[in-house]
Amino acid sequence: MDICCGAIDTHAAPEDRVFIEEALQCLPEGPWDTNPWDAWIASLKATSGRKGKTLFMPLRQALTGQDHGPELKTILKLMGYDLAKERMEKALRS
Repeated sequence: MDICCGAIDTHAAPEDRVFIEEALQCLPEGPWDTNPWDAWIASLKATSGRKGKTLFMPLRQALTGQDHGPELKTILKLMGYDLAKERMEKALRS
Protein backbone atom coordinates (compact mmCIF):
# COMPACT_ATOMS: atom_id res chain seq x y z
CA MET A 1 0.00 0.00 0.00
CA ASP A 2 3.00 2.33 0.43
CA ILE A 3 3.22 2.61 -3.33
CA CYS A 4 -0.14 4.42 -3.42
CA CYS A 5 -0.06 6.46 -0.24
CA GLY A 6 3.07 5.85 1.84
CA ALA A 7 6.47 7.45 2.06
CA ILE A 8 8.87 6.14 -0.58
CA ASP A 9 12.15 7.15 -2.15
CA THR A 10 11.73 8.42 -5.69
CA HIS A 11 14.29 9.45 -8.26
CA ALA A 12 14.76 10.95 -11.69
CA ALA A 13 17.76 10.17 -13.85
CA PRO A 14 19.68 13.27 -14.91
CA GLU A 15 18.62 12.79 -18.52
CA ASP A 16 14.93 12.65 -17.46
CA ARG A 17 14.78 15.75 -15.25
CA VAL A 18 13.46 18.07 -17.98
CA PHE A 19 10.85 15.47 -18.86
CA ILE A 20 9.69 15.16 -15.22
CA GLU A 21 9.43 18.96 -15.07
CA GLU A 22 7.23 18.79 -18.20
CA ALA A 23 5.18 16.05 -16.55
CA LEU A 24 4.59 18.29 -13.55
CA GLN A 25 3.44 21.11 -15.81
CA CYS A 26 1.04 18.79 -17.66
CA LEU A 27 -0.35 17.04 -14.56
CA PRO A 28 -4.07 17.90 -14.40
CA GLU A 29 -4.89 19.73 -11.20
CA GLY A 30 -6.88 17.86 -8.58
CA PRO A 31 -8.95 16.74 -6.96
CA TRP A 32 -9.64 14.15 -9.62
CA ASP A 33 -13.22 12.95 -10.05
CA THR A 34 -12.12 10.73 -12.91
CA ASN A 35 -8.79 9.19 -13.74
CA PRO A 36 -6.58 11.84 -15.42
CA TRP A 37 -4.11 9.31 -16.84
CA ASP A 38 -5.18 9.28 -20.50
CA ALA A 39 -5.32 13.07 -20.84
CA TRP A 40 -2.02 13.47 -18.97
CA ILE A 41 -0.20 10.92 -21.12
CA ALA A 42 -1.61 12.37 -24.35
CA SER A 43 -0.37 15.81 -23.31
CA LEU A 44 3.07 14.46 -22.39
CA LYS A 45 3.40 12.59 -25.68
CA ALA A 46 2.59 15.79 -27.57
CA THR A 47 4.93 18.05 -25.59
CA SER A 48 7.87 15.68 -25.15
CA GLY A 49 7.75 13.50 -28.25
CA ARG A 50 8.42 10.50 -26.01
CA LYS A 51 6.62 7.19 -26.22
CA GLY A 52 6.91 3.68 -24.87
CA LYS A 53 9.58 2.96 -22.28
CA THR A 54 11.14 6.43 -22.53
CA LEU A 55 7.77 7.91 -21.59
CA PHE A 56 6.64 5.51 -18.89
CA MET A 57 9.84 4.46 -17.07
CA PRO A 58 10.78 7.95 -15.82
CA LEU A 59 7.20 8.47 -14.64
CA ARG A 60 7.22 5.12 -12.85
CA GLN A 61 10.51 5.93 -11.12
CA ALA A 62 9.33 9.39 -10.10
CA LEU A 63 5.90 8.23 -8.89
CA THR A 64 6.78 4.87 -7.32
CA GLY A 65 10.55 4.73 -6.93
CA GLN A 66 10.51 1.39 -8.73
CA ASP A 67 11.29 0.02 -12.18
CA HIS A 68 8.24 -2.27 -12.18
CA GLY A 69 4.97 -2.67 -10.35
CA PRO A 70 1.26 -2.05 -10.68
CA GLU A 71 -0.11 -0.26 -13.71
CA LEU A 72 0.51 3.47 -13.35
CA LYS A 73 -2.93 4.32 -14.71
CA THR A 74 -4.46 2.48 -11.76
CA ILE A 75 -2.27 3.83 -9.00
CA LEU A 76 -2.29 7.45 -10.20
CA LYS A 77 -5.98 7.85 -9.31
CA LEU A 78 -5.41 6.17 -5.93
CA MET A 79 -2.39 8.37 -5.29
CA GLY A 80 -4.21 11.61 -6.03
CA TYR A 81 -2.93 14.92 -7.30
CA ASP A 82 -1.14 16.12 -4.17
CA LEU A 83 0.93 12.98 -3.64
CA ALA A 84 1.73 12.58 -7.35
CA LYS A 85 2.96 16.17 -7.48
CA GLU A 86 4.92 15.77 -4.24
CA ARG A 87 6.66 12.61 -5.45
CA MET A 88 7.67 14.11 -8.79
CA GLU A 89 9.02 17.20 -7.04
CA LYS A 90 10.95 14.94 -4.65
CA ALA A 91 12.35 12.96 -7.59
CA LEU A 92 13.70 16.18 -9.07
CA ARG A 93 15.50 16.98 -5.83
CA SER A 94 17.10 13.52 -5.55
